[in-house]
Amino acid sequence: MIIVKDRVTQLQLGVHYRDVSYKYQLLRDYVHSDCSIYGYTFKSPFIEMTNRGELKVSAGYAWDGLSGGIDTRTSMRGSLVHDALYQCLRMKMLPQECRAFADREFLRVCIEDGMRKLRAQWMYYVVRCCGWQAAAPKKGES
Repeated sequence: MIIVKDRVTQLQLGVHYRDVSYKYQLLRDYVHSDCSIYGYTFKSPFIEMTNRGELKVSAGYAWDGLSGGIDTRTSMRGSLVHDALYQCLRMKMLPQECRAFADREFLRVCIEDGMRKLRAQWMYYVVRCCGWQAAAPKKGES
């Protein structure tokens, strides 16, 4: 259930966000207890990871939801985790080999949040085929 009140949107699954110029902005810290990527520890202004695979995304983080799809209640948490992990790939905090884990985590979270399997598998197929462009480091970005 999504509740809209005073331009604040809350998702029942623990992701509190609002629409912003980027698309969404996290209103409260979100901790993803196991993103299936282990052995990396880092902290950036909005993203933190422990070597146990715990991903913390801080309030204020902005993301664009699904790329090439319609945002729904069942895609918000998956798109948040996926976008944060891809940002870590772009910033070289995670090696490119972790992209497959990020994509599988997107699939797992979307299904866990109630997305129909066929839609989740289609979105997974899209990020596997096209996601390398979004995960690749940009010149001058580190």
